[in-house]
Amino acid sequence: DQILDRTLAKVGGKGLFVKELENALEDGRAGLAVHSLKDVPMDMPPGFALAAVLEREDPRDAFVSNRYGSLAEMPAGAVIGTSSLRRMVQIAALRPDLRVEALRGNLDTRLRKLDEGGYDAIVLAAAGLVRLGLETRIRARFDPSEMLPCAGQGALGIETRADATALRGRLAQLIHVPTERAVSAERAVSRALGGNCSMPLAAHAVWRGSLLVVRAVLGHPTQPELPLLRAETMGEVERVGDAESLGLAAAEALFAAGASTYLVAAEALAAARSHRKRGLRVAVTRPAVQAHEWVARLQAAGIDAFALPLIEIVPAGDPEALVDAWASLASRTLVMFVSPNAVLHFFAARPQGTAWPVHALAAAPGTGTGDALVASGLVPAQIVMPSADAMQFDSEALWARIHDRDWRGARVLVVRGDGGRDWLADRLVEAGAVVQAVTAYRRVVPRYEGAALEALEAASRPGGAIWLLSSSQAVDHLEQVAGHGRWADAWAVATHPRIAARARRAGFGRVEEAGAGLAAVVACLQSMRP
Repeated sequence: DQILDRTLAKVGGKGLFVKELENALEDGRAGLAVHSLKDVPMDMPPGFALAAVLEREDPRDAFVSNRYGSLAEMPAGAVIGTSSLRRMVQIAALRPDLRVEALRGNLDTRLRKLDEGGYDAIVLAAAGLVRLGLETRIRARFDPSEMLPCAGQGALGIETRADATALRGRLAQLIHVPTERAVSAERAVSRALGGNCSMPLAAHAVWRGSLLVVRAVLGHPTQPELPLLRAETMGEVERVGDAESLGLAAAEALFAAGASTYLVAAEALAAARSHRKRGLRVAVTRPAVQAHEWVARLQAAGIDAFALPLIEIVPAGDPEALVDAWASLASRTLVMFVSPNAVLHFFAARPQGTAWPVHALAAAPGTGTGDALVASGLVPAQIVMPSADAMQFDSEALWARIHDRDWRGARVLVVRGDGGRDWLADRLVEAGAVVQAVTAYRRVVPRYEGAALEALEAASRPGGAIWLLSSSQAVDHLEQVAGHGRWADAWAVATHPRIAARARRAGFGRVEEAGAGLAAVVACLQSMRP
């Protein structure tokens, strides 16, 4: 308490008291830890809490060199060092003629390597140099328009036990509200995209009067020559939740710009790096957007999962057919969506000013599709889907909910991908409905190259991964890209009996059937751990 009293009295901004808190921590008295927020997990571990976010130091990246005054002064072919993929891709965008080489070690080690002549320049966080009294080493600071910082850079947070109520109450005096709101928005971007050290992701928020402006940049982790994806959102912020909503909007804008392909490569790179070190992992084979959602959920449940999509979703070849389908909704009794991707592509084609008819029901075979419909603006009363306790989420379970309605003369639209089952459409026709279908997307085999190919090959080795299979077509594609007759030592979890049967025909040595939903999949995977 005495140490805390002294530090509270000394607070003048930007963490000048941090060393005293760290000294207290070392002798076991303080019960708290001080972290750079760029290194703090997006979700605190159970039992711990982020009690305070302190006023931010300079969040910019610093150009450090003994030879040149700025990045612009460096000649073609000069060597610049950094350990950050985020910095690498942004340097490549600014100066593709430079050689960007990895730089490891703590701050002293990196400066020593520069001084020994191993690099012409290096890039470090300005905040770290300032806090350690090394500000004179900075030759230039990158404007965020050139080099966007990572989420939380320059900000410090104080971590405590979640049950340390009195301590957290006292530490609340240290919260710097503008920094807390800005960092919350940045961390929301990173959380939504599953940010990790294999992902070249930047997120930075600044205040413009009463508005918080959130910018985000995503690069390709293994092909830095590809264009950077950029997003910007802004809005009034009164609470942390408002800031997080702005961050999520920026993440959604990155997805709309094509982030899924980049994220797949980042997941593949992470898998390739850690496969041997971390042992058996779970390969989530859903299409990219859903794969990343499931990876996040499985990891939150303690499952070591990574995305390895076996199906790529691409737009249908006839966009006018979707526009015509929207024009026909006023006459429809039911619109059946076969998957979340059907929802995403159908609503992406909605003509401006077109509203969903109040009388039309939307049907979903499972909770993922239902969630996508709600996210697209429908209310639960407009959606029909299997009961929450259904053994499986599929067409049969959906038909059990709607078969007793009078379908004579009803006009039904099925929004689907290319191919697929016609089972539910056949039942509706038998019941007297007039059924039409529109193709909203196509499913193709993903292209595997670079880190993605390495991850596929690593997972395909005996014992390389447990394959989480949610589509029979995923098994078809796996055999196309990785070969037939090589799965006798492989394990799989299938989310439907039909998928399990397809995996057994492919020769998987062990195939388990999981019930519907995340909890059932987690329980099944945990039962398979060696």
